[in-house]
Amino acid sequence: MKKRSSIIQASILSLGVATLVACSKEEPPVAQSAPQAAAPAAVAVEQSQPVAEGAIGAVKPGAVRFHYKRAGGDYEGWGVYAWKGVKDEPPKWPGNLGFDGKDAFGVYLDIAVSSEAAMMDFLITDGTGKKDCATDQSVTFPPTIAQRGTEVWIKSGDCKVYTEQPL
Repeated sequence: MKKRSSIIQASILSLGVATLVACSKEEPPVAQSAPQAAAPAAVAVEQSQPVAEGAIGAVKPGAVRFHYKRAGGDYEGWGVYAWKGVKDEPPKWPGNLGFDGKDAFGVYLDIAVSSEAAMMDFLITDGTGKKDCATDQSVTFPPTIAQRGTEVWIKSGDCKVYTEQPL
């Protein structure tokens, strides 16, 4: 009986060592057919990857892309009223520039910036003076805006200006 017990203990010990050895082996690297894109940068100096529903194209140099999301998906009349840091004359208050594109986040609009400006003040409005955020909002331009443009994301009811797509 003692011999059988020793054999069982040796077998269990052997299995444990084999399991440890198997777990510690490194897996060979998986071959990739195409290089993967780097993760988006944490600051607005880099453009984000396009959100789903097809590529929407890169932001033009010297422009801010405003992404906007409303929970109900009703965008009728909503747009961006920007007055400081814009290249072209803003619409008369309470007018706005309507969103002209759609993506998986919501809608978006590109606005050209003044080459002398370091920031842009704006509001998201319904075109009649109703504001999504009660306070003025702003975006500070990254140093590369003239070469790459930049993007911001706005969620209805949230006054934070996101420099990366929020969840």
